[in-house]
Amino acid sequence: MTGHPRLVVVGDPAGRRVAFFQDALRSAGLPGARVVSWPEVLRGAARFAEGETVRLDSPGEDPEADRLLREVDDPSRVEGTGRWYARFVAATAELARSVAAAGAVLVDDPAELAELFDKRLGHGLLRAAGVPVPESPTSGPAAPAVRGWADVRALTAEPGLRRVFVKLAHGSSASG
Repeated sequence: MTGHPRLVVVGDPAGRRVAFFQDALRSAGLPGARVVSWPEVLRGAARFAEGETVRLDSPGEDPEADRLLREVDDPSRVEGTGRWYARFVAATAELARSVAAAGAVLVDDPAELAELFDKRLGHGLLRAAGVPVPESPTSGPAAPAVRGWADVRALTAEPGLRRVFVKLAHGSSASG
């Protein structure tokens, strides 16, 4: 099958997203992608080869990756999302360096992923692009850091917000 791209997907080898991607490749008449797990990436064991095209998928469905990113054994707990985010951003930046050094191409931009996985930054980017978003004194690039419930209460009291919807800054919308 020469002439086909040599694709790699970084994700959960047993996860539905990787399965959907592999199905889409087969439906297009392409060979399946080589799969690299997030735990391999997080442990510095992932290797790439010249000419490969690397796509990143979410580490969200891999319990081992979740433990490595958050250091929490119970996946139903919400602790460690800030740690998850910091480690994920660092891992994608290091992965980008590793892919480039191997002569491979990374499809995803780690800087964009850092923005996409931070709801506060995403809110600010949408607002700056003219997309209507609700008022949020905790969102946007100039928003103050929120360290706990007292900070949320103080920041929402200033503009007179009586009711708020609180979401974790990092992680899936279903989290918490």
